Amino acid sequence: LLVSGESGVGKTTLVERTLSEAGPLVMRGASDRRAAGPYAPVVSALRTYRRSADGRSLGSGPLARHLALVLPELGPAAPDTDQATLFEAICDFLEQIARRQHAVIVLDDLQWADEATGELLLHLDRTLVTVPLLVIGVYRSDEVPRGHPLRRVRAELRRRRRLHELTVEPLGPVETAQLGADVLGADLGDSLAAALYDRTQGVPFFVAELAAALATTGRLQTAGGVVELGSHDGLPLPDTVKDTVLLRTEGL
Repeated sequence: LLVSGESGVGKTTLVERTLSEAGPLVMRGASDRRAAGPYAPVVSALRTYRRSADGRSLGSGPLARHLALVLPELGPAAPDTDQATLFEAICDFLEQIARRQHAVIVLDDLQWADEATGELLLHLDRTLVTVPLLVIGVYRSDEVPRGHPLRRVRAELRRRRRLHELTVEPLGPVETAQLGADVLGADLGDSLAAALYDRTQGVPFFVAELAAALATTGRLQTAGGVVELGSHDGLPLPDTVKDTVLLRTEGL
């Protein structure tokens, strides 16, 4: 399953809320543009599980020394290996986990994943067909240009008919007003609701930050249980998420 959408639209929140209600074992990893490395999100997820009480007994067997190339905590690594053997070692580790309990591996920020991670994802799909494991990849659709490794992974999985895709869209005006009301603890007046949607275009992170910033800086007034914009001439609403966060922190 690939979950896509622009930055701040709520992709990770949606995945986490859904999985919290489903009850499977969840392993989480993410790519990091500041420390990109081969297989980084998958290795991060495996390392987190390996450190848990249930994971300490896993990682043994004939492929353990090959797996130690990416998980050095397992012990001495094999002196020589190839990509195919390493992939088999990772698949074996995941299969050991999933045979114990139905599992989900969530790989966030795949817009920063490298080509090697893409190759691994395609290998997992071919190898773990009968294993009770769901792989969820989350990425920013506006940061995957032409030629990005994830595009090839997506195209190949579609060809195999092994891909489900979910695009998370921004909120509409009504939902934006509801989120703003949740943040502020009161219903929004018409002017505030319209301004909030106009500035944020329904991006949930921006909505929540802007509503909180307006409250923090005293630009709102409440009457009859309804929150409305105050009369502050010369104080325009911030236009970007960055401006909004700076507005909230300027008093620190």
